[in-house]
Amino acid sequence: MAHKGFSHIGLSTLDLDKTREFYENVLGFKPVRCDIIKVKEGGQIRHIFFDTGRDQLLAFMEARGVPGIPAAYDAGITHGLGVPSARSITSRSRPARKRRSTRSVTS
Repeated sequence: MAHKGFSHIGLSTLDLDKTREFYENVLGFKPVRCDIIKVKEGGQIRHIFFDTGRDQLLAFMEARGVPGIPAAYDAGITHGLGVPSARSITSRSRPARKRRSTRSVTS
């Protein structure tokens, strides 16, 4: 079986308009599908797919007013993939500092 790549990768965004502006006008990816999904429990999800070539797509979703999804959250890809943040890596790699004793000694 020959490797054919992936169908699509879906990511979350907090601002679909800015995301579209960047991927379409800066990177030059053509949007091939845009839709709004009404959520039965309330709110909506805006959804866009970009053609990245070789029949592969990059999708973004922006939830608005959907119960259980906060208005602001970490939408970074490293968090979504479970990759530790740079801050947590650097704090673990620093050597432990020696503590100075503040206790006074009397003779």
